[in-house]
Amino acid sequence: MSPSPRPLADYGQPLVSVVTAALDPPLEKLARCIESVERQSYPRIEHVLVDGGSTNGSLDLLADHPSVSWRSEPDRGQSNAVNKGMFDRSQGELIVWLNADDVLYPESVEHAVGLFREQPELGWVYGNLDVDRRGHRHVIRPPSQASLRELDFNNVGLIAPGTMFARWALERIGRIDEDLNMEMDLDLSIRLLKAGVPSRYTPRALALLEIYDGTKSGEVPKSEIAFERHQIYLKHGMFQQAGAALALAGRYAIVDEIEAALRDRRFRDASSAAATGLRFMPSLFARHRVSFWVTRLFPRTMLAVKRALRRF
Repeated sequence: MSPSPRPLADYGQPLVSVVTAALDPPLEKLARCIESVERQSYPRIEHVLVDGGSTNGSLDLLADHPSVSWRSEPDRGQSNAVNKGMFDRSQGELIVWLNADDVLYPESVEHAVGLFREQPELGWVYGNLDVDRRGHRHVIRPPSQASLRELDFNNVGLIAPGTMFARWALERIGRIDEDLNMEMDLDLSIRLLKAGVPSRYTPRALALLEIYDGTKSGEVPKSEIAFERHQIYLKHGMFQQAGAALALAGRYAIVDEIEAALRDRRFRDASSAAATGLRFMPSLFARHRVSFWVTRLFPRTMLAVKRALRRF
């Protein structure tokens, strides 16, 4: 029998588990993450950190923070570490996913718990996400009504740092797919939606995600990320989304090829890659055809334009 919602009135003041996976994170960012949990206004929080065997001084830092319950041992990647934290080591009735270099905004936990109190049948609460991409800030605003229809090939995410889950909801759908390296949150959201787990959107950012050199989000090619989305959609029989994600992966691969050729001043190769993009990119990406045409005909000009844009 699938786990069912339990009225929060039965909990009194529910314990919230903040689950973090880590492996050699920058120490200043790990300290910032821990302190953002310690500064929460909600009184009943356990911070469970699963470390994959860090050797950069993280364990010394963790030893200085008795508020964190942690263990360091080899694991099979981020998905395996998050599974350990969510399903094996945390005790809370409510669970928050927070990466080691993320920041949980003040009062986020108290706010999300309040929404669960208002609607005890909820299985998860999600909100906006502030993103700092190498110093440039923007906000991801997911759909206010979570549904399979609202999931698109570009994955306007429903699950992000700061998302809060009821334990019963995670137990209903099972563990995170450990074969996934980047888009496990997309797979998790599809499974929650297919299982009919009710959710609620809050129009505020619960956490900050930072993308910088050295992070998976900053280093893994976008084509690989889009291709993993393609595989996830295929897994769930969502063939239209799978096709769109595959096309997106192809465009990213061509753009990467153009970027590399321009960087090395291989203008003939850049022009050839742009010609490939013009031949095979579907009309869905018509807005990108202008840059492909400029690169195809005037690759030196495109290099100058890209350099000027970087300065601004």
